[in-house]
Amino acid sequence: LRATPASVFGDNQYLAVAAHLASNYDIDGLHLDHIRYAGRYTSCDPVSLARGGPCSQSTAYQDWQRTQVNGTVSKFYDLISQQHPDLMLSAAVWPTYRDYWGWGYSQGYFDYYQDSQGWIKGGYIDALMPMIYSPNEQTFRLERWQTLVQNFQQNSGGRFIIAGVGSNHYSSFSGIEERIDAARQLGAAGHAIFSYGGLKNQALDYFQLLADGPHARPAVLPEISWR
Repeated sequence: LRATPASVFGDNQYLAVAAHLASNYDIDGLHLDHIRYAGRYTSCDPVSLARGGPCSQSTAYQDWQRTQVNGTVSKFYDLISQQHPDLMLSAAVWPTYRDYWGWGYSQGYFDYYQDSQGWIKGGYIDALMPMIYSPNEQTFRLERWQTLVQNFQQNSGGRFIIAGVGSNHYSSFSGIEERIDAARQLGAAGHAIFSYGGLKNQALDYFQLLADGPHARPAVLPEISWR
């Protein structure tokens, strides 16, 4: 489910769609995308204006913005865990939660009011998929990619981190393979390769390389032990 500003539809519309999907289709879970603000200054609805204006950078205003997103995620989780406890709720999240290392990267927590690690520590999401890929291969070169996965893994609250891997963001297939290996060594629950089209449009058969290499053995599906 890809989010649209709540002022357009509101949480109830999203929840109704989620409930319909969960009740009428044989799915394994729901995955949230764009579950964040588009930027620090993009909320111009009357409620936000009343809270201090869309350009306010007070700590209270930032906290209030994060609370709005947190509340939406929590509502999805309540729906899933209570009515469909066999389904998993996951979300694609900003790759840098906070820039603890001074890299100058944009931050989910401050720039998009996305408190993803707060969701997982708070117990109202099952899995996070940090989108650790960029058209510029050097942005998330292997050592930085590992650092970000480790940061999410260390703050997972015992739940699942599914490491995001680019499909056409590296000079060769080894860039994908070494990140899959690194994610496994760091204890991630799995990895997600974005996107199918990127894999398909390679000169080599990346699907076969995956089948012969890191995907040669069937994966063991993780159990949601906290339900």
